[in-house]
Amino acid sequence: LATACSCSSIQSALNVAQLFHFRVFCQANKKSSFLQKMEEEPSVFTVVNSDDVYIEKFISEGATSVVMKGRCFNRDVAVKCMSDFAHVETMKKEVKFLNDVRRHMNIVTVLGACYTGVVPFAIITELADVGSVYDVVHSTDPPMFFSRGNVASWALQAAQALKYLHNLAPSPIIHGDVKTPNLLLFERGQVLKLCDFGSAFLKSEGHLTTNPISPSWMAPEVLAGSSVRDEKSDVYSWAICVWEMYSRQHPFGDVTDSNNIHWMLLEGVRPHHVAGIHPSIYKLINRCWATEPISRPSTTEIVFIMLDLIRDIPDTEVPLYCMKKSIETIDTFQYRGSLTSLLPIFEWPTYIASEDTAQEQDEIDNM
Repeated sequence: LATACSCSSIQSALNVAQLFHFRVFCQANKKSSFLQKMEEEPSVFTVVNSDDVYIEKFISEGATSVVMKGRCFNRDVAVKCMSDFAHVETMKKEVKFLNDVRRHMNIVTVLGACYTGVVPFAIITELADVGSVYDVVHSTDPPMFFSRGNVASWALQAAQALKYLHNLAPSPIIHGDVKTPNLLLFERGQVLKLCDFGSAFLKSEGHLTTNPISPSWMAPEVLAGSSVRDEKSDVYSWAICVWEMYSRQHPFGDVTDSNNIHWMLLEGVRPHHVAGIHPSIYKLINRCWATEPISRPSTTEIVFIMLDLIRDIPDTEVPLYCMKKSIETIDTFQYRGSLTSLLPIFEWPTYIASEDTAQEQDEIDNM
C-alpha cells in the first residue's frame, strides 16, 4: 500500500511496523484457484494491485479492522484493512458476503479487494462523502442539522437493506452488527447504505456471539450468547438505531458494559421516549425492541409500514445543513460576525473574509 500521509495520522490504528508488514504481506503472488474462480464468476469485485492503492488518512477503527481514506480507480475510496493478521478468516468471510449480495442501492458498493494468495487483506469500497449516521447524529463541531423527515428516510433505507439480506435465497444473511457507525450517508445525506459484513452469517448456519463488540445496539438474546439467532436480532438493532437518530443521544447513556446492558434489558429497560417522534414510528420501534424475538416484526413488515408512513412526513429528501459562524463570502454576498448562516452541507464558501474587511452591519450586504 502506498501511503500519501504521515504515519502519525493513522498512528492510533497502525504503527510503522504494521505498515511495513502490510507492504511485505501484499507482495504480488500467483493467483490461486479461489481467486481465479472469483474473477470468472459475475462479480462486483476487481482484484487490485496493492501498489495502486494510496492511503491518505485514518477514518475509523473497529474490533478487527481499520478503515482509511484512499485513492484508487481515479477516485476517493474507503480502504478497510485487517488491524491484526489473526482476523484473516473474518476478512475472507466479509469478502464472500459482499460478493454474494451483489449491488443493492442501500448496501455499500465494493469496488475491489487486495489479495495475497487466497487471503484478502484489504477491501476497497465507495467512500461515504458525509460519513456515518453516528458521525452526523453526534456531531458537535460543527453541528449537523437534519429533519425528522431525514430520519424517517434513513430508517426506511436501513430497513430496505436488511429486508434484502433477510430474503436472500437459498439462505438469508443476518448482518449481526447493525449500528449507526455501520450506516453510511451519501449524496449530502439523502442516501443511506449499510456496511461492514464482518459479523454477518448465514441463517442456516447460526452464530454464537461470545464477545459482544457493540452491546449498546445488540438484542438481549445476543448479549446472552444465544446460538439461536435469526433476522429478529437485526430488527432489534434497527430500532435502537432509529431511536438514536431521533434523540441524538447514545443508547443507554454512559452504560457500555454488556452485562449491565443485558440486565437492564431483561428488566424491561429501553431508551426513553423522544419528544416529536412520529407516534406510529415510535409504536413500531417498541414492537421491534421487544424482549422476545418472536414478538418483533419482520423487516418486510417494517418496510411496508415505513413506506406507508413516509408519504405523510415532510422534508425526507432535503440535504443536511451545517452551522457556520465566521464571516463568509458566498458569490457576491457577505455574511458578517454575529450573523450565523445555515448552509447546505458541501456548499461551503471558498473564501472567508477577515473582520476588518467586513461590513459594519450584521446583515447580508451586496459587495
